[in-house]
Amino acid sequence: MQSALGLRGKFYYRDGNYEGETGCGSEGELAVTTGGSKELTVKVFTLKNCPRCPNAKRIAQKVAEKLGVEYVEVDLETPEGQIEGLMNQVMSTPSIAIGEDVIARGRVLSELELENEVKSRLEASDS
Repeated sequence: MQSALGLRGKFYYRDGNYEGETGCGSEGELAVTTGGSKELTVKVFTLKNCPRCPNAKRIAQKVAEKLGVEYVEVDLETPEGQIEGLMNQVMSTPSIAIGEDVIARGRVLSELELENEVKSRLEASDS
């Protein structure tokens, strides 16, 4: 597990409505890679040197695309990522959130587990 504190970086955000960057002068990145049609977001909190993060990102992207929800990678090496990580009490990577609920900290969910979590929240929001 990787610590999410004390890191620095630069922030980029792309979601179809906004594209820009902060005035920070370092090199990290936060990017929205897919935009979904439903109002639910799957977030994966990552660090560059996290050995499990690539697998967590791949699974989350696949599930988000399959279910038509937004996927966001939050790079904890950026100031904005650190703030979001602290607001969500993320202290290890990878961590996965659906909407505002962090459902996994420091572990990779299976594709089936994540898909079931997203589906249950989609069904709850449709009710």
